[in-house]
Amino acid sequence: MKKKNNIQIHISDNALLHLLMSGLECFNLRFWRGKITQKRGPTETAGTLWGYFIGGDGTEDDHVRVEFVSQDVLADRHKSWVVLQKDTTWVKSQLVQARWPHLSLIGDFHTHPYETYSECNEACGWKFSDGDCDYFQHTWNNQKELELWKRCKVSLLLTIAHLDRVHDEKRWDPDVVENHIVRFQIDRFRFWITAYAIDLTDQSSFVVSPGNRQCRKQVYIDIPTINGTTNWFVYNDLVRISRADWN
Repeated sequence: MKKKNNIQIHISDNALLHLLMSGLECFNLRFWRGKITQKRGPTETAGTLWGYFIGGDGTEDDHVRVEFVSQDVLADRHKSWVVLQKDTTWVKSQLVQARWPHLSLIGDFHTHPYETYSECNEACGWKFSDGDCDYFQHTWNNQKELELWKRCKVSLLLTIAHLDRVHDEKRWDPDVVENHIVRFQIDRFRFWITAYAIDLTDQSSFVVSPGNRQCRKQVYIDIPTINGTTNWFVYNDLVRISRADWN
């Protein structure tokens, strides 16, 4: 498998807001037997990511900019799984191509909702689950069929855990758990945003990074609204230093 550049995934403030709104909406409200209720528990939701891709020259990192997030209101949503609707993705892509051709479909997102922090912590809910392999395959098949697949796409996971108690003095500051995972807290909810890169290996398969068969050594997530720019500058300085050493 050919190794690819490290990848930097940059998420705009606009995309972040839509991502959180979509996740919290389906965490608090559920459509059940013809009615909207708050008593049946949260469901997962999913949607598409729109932006642009800037490829490196072999020595520089690749960059992906997530400008806009669109929730799939017709997604088949359940407590522990979700399925995107193929036709919805196609209609949105036609709209973007007609009026905003500088943007393209660069990936998708889905959520992992947990009613308690302990449940989330026990499941390591901020990481892709075994069931997400089916989600990947289904989404990949649809986008290949619609000829929307590019050389790389991004998949974001938004994990939400409800906190029974909030102690201001113990509230965690936003931080980078790993290079591709950011954790933060708002009110009674703790959030994790995890970024993955998905690359084609041939015409019939793909590989996910980070992962067991990853083709990218590093996937880095950059959300200035959450964790500022400090981590970004520190990382870039390290990259420049290491490259200078190579030369």
